[in-house]
Amino acid sequence: MLSADSVTRQLGDQIALAKAFVVIAKESNNLQFSWELSAQIRISQFLFSNAVFRRNPLTISESETIVRDMALLLYQAQQLLHYDSATMIMRLKAKIQGLEEQLSSVSEKSSKYAQIVAEEVPKSLYCLGVRLSTEWF
Repeated sequence: MLSADSVTRQLGDQIALAKAFVVIAKESNNLQFSWELSAQIRISQFLFSNAVFRRNPLTISESETIVRDMALLLYQAQQLLHYDSATMIMRLKAKIQGLEEQLSSVSEKSSKYAQIVAEEVPKSLYCLGVRLSTEWF
């Protein structure tokens, strides 16, 4: 017997996998299939948001068709996109590495900009807050 938590977890896992397949489908120029996957992801996320809005967990009856449709699309994705777990892992690792490089670049730029701002603030303006606080006390 499935519980509401297991249905929610299964649907969340399917959404995560479908998002990865959307990226792979777009890279393979299979835009129609990526659109179908994206539409199914939106339907699943809409179901999640309705459950959150109602403040009730997903029921098996309301999510059964969506889980089945998503499972069918994921199976088609495996067949159509020549799904290979090793290849998918390598692609996802490459994406993660690229995002980590972007993150380090952006954080480096952010610290440089913060330093420039700190150096460019006039001392009189910086000291103004200290002087006003002192006078107020």
